[in-house]
Amino acid sequence: MKKTILSICKRSIVLVLVLVMLLSADTVFASETYINTTADTTATDTTTTEALEQTIGVDEPLLVFKASDVKKKARRQNIYAYAYGTLSFKKISGSSKLSITKKTGYVKVKKKTKAGIYKMKVQITAGATGDYKKTKITKTIKVIVAKDKNYVNQYCKAIAKNYAKNGMSVIQKLAAVSSKFTCGDFKYSTKYTSLDKVISTKSGTCWSAGQVLAKVCQKLGYKATLRSAINDKMSRYPSGITFGSDHYNVKVVAKGKTYYIDATPQSYLVYVSSSKKPLYYSIGSWVLIDEE
Repeated sequence: MKKTILSICKRSIVLVLVLVMLLSADTVFASETYINTTADTTATDTTTTEALEQTIGVDEPLLVFKASDVKKKARRQNIYAYAYGTLSFKKISGSSKLSITKKTGYVKVKKKTKAGIYKMKVQITAGATGDYKKTKITKTIKVIVAKDKNYVNQYCKAIAKNYAKNGMSVIQKLAAVSSKFTCGDFKYSTKYTSLDKVISTKSGTCWSAGQVLAKVCQKLGYKATLRSAINDKMSRYPSGITFGSDHYNVKVVAKGKTYYIDATPQSYLVYVSSSKKPLYYSIGSWVLIDEE
């Protein structure tokens, strides 16, 4: 399986910010008929800016582990929390089978933990920085240790729930779940082809990871299939990219419309295309082209 080749043309996205500054000259008011030469006339600016509350987000509050992996040794996964300030984590309560690292937010499941559902409450603190004050939240982390036969199904359901948030459009949901594979913790590798190994090792290709992404989209209630993209007109994709000789992507049918998304690990490109043009893509930052 050849890795997708990305050739991204340089883009100049210029954001012009027009700042209108009102400069007011000093004004002298003669409210009296005399001048007090002994008074201190120096004005002191006592205005202070109140620090803002930070928003602390967590991308993956629902984690899934394979029971046979946990049986062999302790396993861990990151919840991918984010905020402006430096983050720290502290377990408040919950299952004795779970713990979380203080600085990095990795949830650890003890060795030989049996299949089942486990929960813990975690306090996440974002340190003060710049315009933002120190902020704390409490988040419930849910962990599923899945029986091997249910592992792929449970994992795909978890990714769909974690990344496709309420209030998102179909296109935004597709872009979000695609980003888990192309920009997240999956690595490009041809070593494994079985879905459970692709998931447990977080490694795959456009074909193997694409199969997992298709199942994630199915958990969202959409029709999704893996397909060959080698004969597609490149005008339907963001300009400046090329596909390898055997590239695969995922066809999704949602609400009567057809979309195409990618799962190539470490491509760092997210797109949602129609059969004619790109609708939504990111190369370093999100760009919305057309919500149709």
